[in-house]
Amino acid sequence: MLSGDDLRLNLNDPDEKKVLVLGNNSNLDEVYSPVLALLASVALKEMNQPGKAESIFMVDEFPTIYLPRFETYPATCRSNGVEVTIGIQDFSQMEERYGRNMKNAIMGTLGNQFFGMQANLESAKYVSELWGKEEVQATSTSQSEATGGTRPGGNTGQSVSLTERQRIKVQDVSNLKQGEFYGKLFQSDFSTFKARIKAVERPAGAQWKPFSQVTDGMIEQNFSRIEADILSLMKMSTDSGTPFPVPVPPSSSNGQALADEF
Repeated sequence: MLSGDDLRLNLNDPDEKKVLVLGNNSNLDEVYSPVLALLASVALKEMNQPGKAESIFMVDEFPTIYLPRFETYPATCRSNGVEVTIGIQDFSQMEERYGRNMKNAIMGTLGNQFFGMQANLESAKYVSELWGKEEVQATSTSQSEATGGTRPGGNTGQSVSLTERQRIKVQDVSNLKQGEFYGKLFQSDFSTFKARIKAVERPAGAQWKPFSQVTDGMIEQNFSRIEADILSLMKMSTDSGTPFPVPVPPSSSNGQALADEF
């Protein structure tokens, strides 16, 4: 990828449908994240157009990459036949990458939402508050003794009051079992629910054929070609008398720029 014309990112072209799978490396995730975000952003923009084939844009471990203006996509993608699905381990990760306001904006545009067990207290409180409160009728009974207090009797009274409480307690979210979820559905007869999803063993599907067979020799040859291209560009810049721009280092505390002389 990125070293030639591998494929067009017009993935849901009705005449040339494609499946693009991108994966990160846990040892170099911060190195690859900007590149993956660039590819994902361009692909999503190309997919989110009228007249394209129905498709899905799915990102697991969503907080590991930053997609600019993502909060604008779920709503417009629905109208263009593109299903947007993201997976998040914990809301704190999303806040760290996108900030609290952007996290709330993104969550507000997602139609169907499923929440599993949350070990983080703040995440569990978020789910609890999302369900809101309900009014509960409470009845209390009181009894007074008879005059003189020598025998049982007297008056018995009842009072009824309304009190508010969370529809879902924080402990309820933290104590969900494996496979159990609270859910909110968009445009459904069941707007909220709690259910357990049973694991289903699926039969093995057809094996995906690789787009091309890549050998170590081909990788080495491609690396050498890219290296030669860079040297050629640098030579062209030197011959034309226009040097490559050098980033200016940040200023020091006394206002003098710190720069190396080349």
